[in-house]
Amino acid sequence: MPNVVLSSRLTNNDSVFLQEWIKPSVRPYYLKNEKTKFWPEQRELVTDLLEHDIIESAFQTALNPAPQRFVRIVKFHRVNDYTVYATIRDSTALILCYFTVDCVLDYETINNDRITLNTLNTLFVIGNVTLQFWNHRECKLWFNQDFPGLRMVPVLKIEKARMFDRDQISSNVQFEWVYDTLHG
Repeated sequence: MPNVVLSSRLTNNDSVFLQEWIKPSVRPYYLKNEKTKFWPEQRELVTDLLEHDIIESAFQTALNPAPQRFVRIVKFHRVNDYTVYATIRDSTALILCYFTVDCVLDYETINNDRITLNTLNTLFVIGNVTLQFWNHRECKLWFNQDFPGLRMVPVLKIEKARMFDRDQISSNVQFEWVYDTLHG
């Protein structure tokens, strides 16, 4: 009898909910803006989360998953006035982001924990995400990162975040920055 390999086993995902969405979402806006040399923010790159009870919301998301909503926090770069600057990833790519003051306060009130406490590699559901384009000086200041091949650096502004799975599963896979794939 021949071996059967399920399509879900062809890629090494650490969660069935964590799918590729960063590259396909960010790249078209970057390429369009690079041509026009105008860098407006893109609102609702990811739509808002439902305003239900946390358990109900997580359960609802599990039943009807939208792949663009799941991320893992890979690194915290800095915290300044309750704004948290971090690197997140989907199943294939890394991107810089920041969690707004309202997002952090909402998370910490609901979970009675700091957003930076034991959340590295934790699976989050995010919502109300805006794609912004930052200059190199801002990225160096807030993230201590530089991407010299880019004119502007895409950064995600996250206004809603809910912990979906508290397991801190790290991956042996080396993820690439979304910035390495943005050149035409």
